[in-house]
Amino acid sequence: MLSYELYIKTELGRIGIETYRGDFSLIKKDPGFDMKVTKPEIYISTTYPEIEIDSSRCRAEMGNPSLPEAVLNWRDEGRQAAMDYIDKKVAQGNLLGDIRRKVSIGDIAYKNAFPDPPEFNIDAIPKSRPLITLKEGRVDIDFAPGDVKVSMDASRARFHYESARVNIFLEKEPYIEIKAVYVGKHLDVKA
Repeated sequence: MLSYELYIKTELGRIGIETYRGDFSLIKKDPGFDMKVTKPEIYISTTYPEIEIDSSRCRAEMGNPSLPEAVLNWRDEGRQAAMDYIDKKVAQGNLLGDIRRKVSIGDIAYKNAFPDPPEFNIDAIPKSRPLITLKEGRVDIDFAPGDVKVSMDASRARFHYESARVNIFLEKEPYIEIKAVYVGKHLDVKA
């Protein structure tokens, strides 16, 4: 029995495609366009409000008066302190001079070293409110409107249109070759 083998050789065909997208264009000449703008104007005049707070009376009640008041207070307190000191020294001298009372210098020194504790009291300060005065503010507005003037020279527009195309063609033809090749006479059928 004769033995043959078949050899098959193929090549695929190829299709070519050419496309043209087409064109649409607008050809126009820019129109003459002129615009004159007068801007609006706003004139704003502002007077701010003023608040005056006079807390000198409250500070004076808390022991912090204004400088002119403090000078007068310090003068009066200094005068009173000097008078009190003179009165105290006179009283002590009179005690020493009065033999019947039997007051010694040690007693006076002890009393000066350890004076009577001061009296204290609880109070809320300040007792008066601060004086608040308000001067109102003002806003004056003056407005001048603006203006826009437009002039235009219109021109015609031209259009250019080309349609899209697709061209399909056979770039390479398909190919097939079949060959029968003789391989030999003897064929081992037992195996």
